[in-house]
Amino acid sequence: MIISLSGSDTFRTREKLHEIRGRFQREVDPSGFSITEIEATGAEPDQLHAAILTPSLFSPKRMVIVRDILRAKKDVQEGIYTMCKNNEVPTECILVFVNGSVTARKKRTKKKVKEEVDQSDLAVPGCAL
Repeated sequence: MIISLSGSDTFRTREKLHEIRGRFQREVDPSGFSITEIEATGAEPDQLHAAILTPSLFSPKRMVIVRDILRAKKDVQEGIYTMCKNNEVPTECILVFVNGSVTARKKRTKKKVKEEVDQSDLAVPGCAL
């Protein structure tokens, strides 16, 4: 499952992230060991790739929160885009993108991703997050 939180209202974005994370901890992993947060602006493509593809040892699902992917280096953005486009994100992984305000250039990138990724393929059966 892929979730994208973005917008200029950072309070509501953080509130929604807190809600999603809390629900994951209540329903899937109370310990929180299966949650990984990555700041994309300082990450390498291999780092993100490994975090997304590594299965959880302690629960049936894993949550990876990626912050500021739209401000990351181009190779990081392309790596994530390719993973999503080719359906390489495991069904056990809940991938959450958290971005601030989106500029006009970044809106085009977001639109391109929405056009090319089939949203119906991203839903995880049996998970209501």
